[in-house]
Amino acid sequence: MRNDVLRNADELLLIGGKGKEYTELKYYFANFDRDRVKKKIKWKILVDYTARAIKANKKLQLTEVKYLPKGYSTPTVINVYSDRVVTVLWQDNIPLCFMIINKAVADSYRKWFQLLWKFSSD
Repeated sequence: MRNDVLRNADELLLIGGKGKEYTELKYYFANFDRDRVKKKIKWKILVDYTARAIKANKKLQLTEVKYLPKGYSTPTVINVYSDRVVTVLWQDNIPLCFMIINKAVADSYRKWFQLLWKFSSD
């Protein structure tokens, strides 16, 4: 999925980030982030409340971070880019991804992301 982001995205929106990529995919993630910055792909992340201690995201280039409010934690992470929505479920530190490729669906998720972004904290 991250390789697909590099091929297709100019912006990546993420809802419910938990920082699992830092720990479970740390070598891959470092390469992905380097390539993302080279391609000037902007990233907005709404971090899950349970992962508020994660400050590394604020150090990533071309990245903005806000935090979802307490009580809205879920086991899934939603990625929105291009005409794609990818839901990632982390089970036993293994990511299981479901991708929907549909512009109308992706645009709908973008609107919901903007609403959540507006009411989330820095």
